[in-house]
Amino acid sequence: MTHHQSHTSGQKLVPLTDDQFDELVDDATHAVNNLIPDRLFAALSASERSELLIAINDALTPILGAYFAEDL
Repeated sequence: MTHHQSHTSGQKLVPLTDDQFDELVDDATHAVNNLIPDRLFAALSASERSELLIAINDALTPILGAYFAEDL
């Protein structure tokens, strides 16, 4: 596929409150985190694990945000 098309075109966006959106991002972050093998986490310090969770959260926020309307 050479052309990137928005997944939201033609779809109605769902309004969420800030708290609902934050909870969605947290749930998605933890779901992605659970896909990472434990042996990889064993090599990371507590600080590095926290940084990884923050990086996953930061990456998911704009991806999920494209599917939900801003708080009205």
